[in-house]
Amino acid sequence: MGLILDHWSVGPIGYVIIALGVLYEVGHVRRQRATHDRSAPEFRDRRIRAVAFLSGLAALFVAFESPIDYWSDWLFWVHMIQHLLILVVASPLIVVGAPWLLLLRGLPARVGPYDGWPGRAGGWSVRPRRTVGRLAARVAAFGPLRALGRAVNRPVVAWLLAVVDVWVWHMPGPYDATLRSLPIHYAEHASFLLFGILFWLQVYDSYPLRSKLSPVGRLTFLAAWAAQNWILSMALAFASGPWYAGYADLAHRPEAISALQDQTIGAGIMWIPGMLPVALAVVLTAYRWLHPKQPVDLDTELAQLVADEERRRHSGRSLLGKVRLSPGRKQQWN
Repeated sequence: MGLILDHWSVGPIGYVIIALGVLYEVGHVRRQRATHDRSAPEFRDRRIRAVAFLSGLAALFVAFESPIDYWSDWLFWVHMIQHLLILVVASPLIVVGAPWLLLLRGLPARVGPYDGWPGRAGGWSVRPRRTVGRLAARVAAFGPLRALGRAVNRPVVAWLLAVVDVWVWHMPGPYDATLRSLPIHYAEHASFLLFGILFWLQVYDSYPLRSKLSPVGRLTFLAAWAAQNWILSMALAFASGPWYAGYADLAHRPEAISALQDQTIGAGIMWIPGMLPVALAVVLTAYRWLHPKQPVDLDTELAQLVADEERRRHSGRSLLGKVRLSPGRKQQWN
């Protein structure tokens, strides 16, 4: 039980995650207030995206602030759980959540000592939302950065960057460096999150960003990822000795397992549980490909709603009560 209950903490990364969650919720509430019809499909989709993004933040919080972060320095299989939480749990959930515009909407419009004080003029004020929005627009319009963004957002490039990132950090030299140096450890996790989000942007649409791949292309993209993950997992599982001196040289090992057994368990976690989110993405992609959403004819839908309401009103079971359609509106749908 000590592996689960001990060594919980909230550090700077945890506070950043909490702040992002609060900012997103504020933006989400403001967006909801602008939508009057909460039965619309768009409102339901926004709720699903909100749950996805907040779940992604929760996965990051568990990865960085739970006992997983502490025991990852002692047990390889725990470190693999941490990597999977970042790469194949938090990253796709953040992409599905599409938080980019809602985080901007969550910023206050104006902050200052005289903000909202009647009868007071002058004084300083800051407009965080406008400032961040303009900064993002200028960064997006900056030629070299725009060219770099287009280059890395290509499916082949995004796949290669994510795969190279995973393989490099799992080589003995870089991996042992993460166990010795906290800044290198943070750099490893930051690259996993960055390239993980870039990878999953090729699989899921994340408004206003859209994947350039067709359904067949997305399935191929995911299958190629599964293949390289299988190769790395097998290399770790069937190694004749431990790869990482940081674990092999420990004087006392938790759970009384050898470094090689620890490595084999970690490879199994990478191979089977690590592939479950990828398998789920394959199923969802295949389902959407085989069952595409039909475009909604709004005129036909509205005409049907008006006709149904007329029948209910004549039968005494009106759902709209005293609402009446004007003669012009009736004539429009007759």
